[in-house]
Amino acid sequence: NGIQLFQNIPNPTDGTTMIRFELLQTRNVTMEMRDLQGRLIQSVQRGQLPAGNHQVDLNVSDLQAGIYTYSLVADGMRLTKKMIVK
Repeated sequence: NGIQLFQNIPNPTDGTTMIRFELLQTRNVTMEMRDLQGRLIQSVQRGQLPAGNHQVDLNVSDLQAGIYTYSLVADGMRLTKKMIVK
C-alpha cells in the first residue's frame, strides 16, 4: 500500500515517544492516537509529505497509564499499532 508504520520508541513510555513511518510516494498524512474505547486522544496533521522516512513525536505525559493505539492515516489508508503508557 506504499506506507509503513513502525513501533513507537520507547515503548512503554511516560513522556515523549517517537513514531517513525515511511512513505513510498507523496501523501497527505495525519497521526491519530486513541484509547482502547476508540476515543480520539490526540491528532497531529502533517499535511502533504514527500516520499521517504518521517517521524512524529507525541507527548503522552498527561495520559493515564494503559494501552493506547496510534494510527498513520495517509490518503484514506490507515495503519495502526499499540503503545503502552506507564
